[in-house]
Amino acid sequence: MLTLHENNESSSMPRDGNKVFADNLFTSMVLIYFTKMRSETIDLSDSSLMVDISDALSERDKVKFTVHTKTTLPEFQKPDFSVVRQHEEFIWLHTVLVENEEYQGYIIPPPPPRPDFDASREKLAKLSEGEGTMTKEEFNKMKQELEADYLATFKKTVAMHEVFLQRLAVHPKFRNDQNYKIFLEYEHDLCVRGKNKKEKFAGLLSTFTKSADDMVLSSTQKDIDEFFEHEKVFLSEYYTHIKDCTMKADKMTRCHKNVADSYIKISGSLNALATADPSKLAKILDTLADTFEKARKVESRVSSDEDLKLSDTLRYFMRDTSAAKDLLYRRLRSLANYENANRNLDKARVKNKEVQLMETMQQEACEKFESISKLAKQELNDYKVRRVNAFRKNFLDLVELELKHAKAQVQLYTKCLQTLREELDN
Repeated sequence: MLTLHENNESSSMPRDGNKVFADNLFTSMVLIYFTKMRSETIDLSDSSLMVDISDALSERDKVKFTVHTKTTLPEFQKPDFSVVRQHEEFIWLHTVLVENEEYQGYIIPPPPPRPDFDASREKLAKLSEGEGTMTKEEFNKMKQELEADYLATFKKTVAMHEVFLQRLAVHPKFRNDQNYKIFLEYEHDLCVRGKNKKEKFAGLLSTFTKSADDMVLSSTQKDIDEFFEHEKVFLSEYYTHIKDCTMKADKMTRCHKNVADSYIKISGSLNALATADPSKLAKILDTLADTFEKARKVESRVSSDEDLKLSDTLRYFMRDTSAAKDLLYRRLRSLANYENANRNLDKARVKNKEVQLMETMQQEACEKFESISKLAKQELNDYKVRRVNAFRKNFLDLVELELKHAKAQVQLYTKCLQTLREELDN
């Protein structure tokens, strides 16, 4: 079980009334328990290094994650320990892995997304603005829905940070990385800061440069290995499809959420009518209001389950597919460097100058390319197995949940019709 805390008392920034309202709601969510889905996308059968996030504290401008580690590996000083980390430290760990030359032949697990609760806070602030236009009951129901949305976002944020660490823990190479060991074991602050505007701009330019270089390499560099040529085409098409599918899944989830929000308003209006007209019709209106309230809860669960089992799965593997494409780019860049080294060696032999130096550089480029190719083939095969297993499990779970919710809806409406018939007969 994972404990979530919500804390806004550390902020001393001036805030308006609506902002105070939203933050006070979050402060009330002090202790929440839920079952973690830690093995959704990875195999945790190896118990020699087990990493999880046992606790998370959300403040106004950051989230503090308590990273708990249990291990039997002799490289660690203790078999059981915990440290507190922030999102910037997760990004630092991902960055040092990407920049390590030893890992160019591996799929670097995608970094967890930045915690972002601004949308939830804005919705709660807007709710406070419209408090005077709705009944107390309707307002409380809307507030509960928004609180549930916030907590769902918080859970997913924790889960994504946890999956990143667990992917590293089960990987035979990354689990032995010195920086990963420091991240897990060093008890003090790592003193990692976020990027400033200049560094973000430089990173954006670097991304554009890499994308342009990737396009040039893909169009000009010939790869005689059919396996990697097939993977390049497949991953490019697959990424496009899964990105489109993720957008559509998000849209479907939002539609279910909008239906649930509509049920709140319908239920509130029916309750108001029943109160205004205390006659025989009032019982019918109360029955309908209660039915829509229960239907709202079912529809909210449908939206939440689809978001967790479908949208999140698609979104994660969209990012994982992008990481696999980055691996192919690094391999193709290594191939281009190897072919350049061959050309430089030929020129040196013709001129009879620096032949030994060029031979050494050509040999190093050859060894690096062959090493990356060998590792990349295994990584891409593992990626396929991991992806298929995760999709199979999550989609089967989703189908079972959808059937469960559909049965609940049928029973709810059937019971409502029976009750209405009895009330009309009487």
